[in-house]
Amino acid sequence: PPLEQVITRGGELGARGSFSSNNYTANWNTVGHFSQNSEDILFVSSGTGLSSGYFKNFGETNRLGLDIAMKINKKKREGFKSYLVNYSFLKATFQSAHTLPAANHPNGSNDIEAGDIIPGMPLHKINAKTTYGFKNGLDISLGLLGSSGVFLRGDESNQLNKTSPYLVFNLESKFQPNKKITLFTRI
Repeated sequence: PPLEQVITRGGELGARGSFSSNNYTANWNTVGHFSQNSEDILFVSSGTGLSSGYFKNFGETNRLGLDIAMKINKKKREGFKSYLVNYSFLKATFQSAHTLPAANHPNGSNDIEAGDIIPGMPLHKINAKTTYGFKNGLDISLGLLGSSGVFLRGDESNQLNKTSPYLVFNLESKFQPNKKITLFTRI
């Protein structure tokens, strides 16, 4: 169908900095942001297939968020040599009430109220990683990715439970015998 253009108005405010000592350098940044969409575009599930549906304009939606990041690097190559943490908070909500078709909704209705959470957008996300270096040029890293649960598309009215939150750990090793060769493994 023909769609109206989405208009977004928003603002953000942030700060960043760095500091260092004889052993470490650190960089940090933080950003707070808010945006409001008018005539936002929404995928409306219909039919019997999982991806069956169409796009339509939908009143207003808001996104309010905060992003914080810090990275610390040790100047020496041995021992704990780097730390990285990124955290994001995002509250994405519908700001208009609307009734959507509910052919596939288990409760038989999908009536959005102002303040309902937009599906697929987690409230909290985290990404962290630390690296340990050995004398022989071998680095071992442990990473973490995490997210809070989300409402699934098709449940814009937030009637069903969110998905489970999750954490994923990654183990990585890197060996660099010289500047031209790097060997790595990831689990």
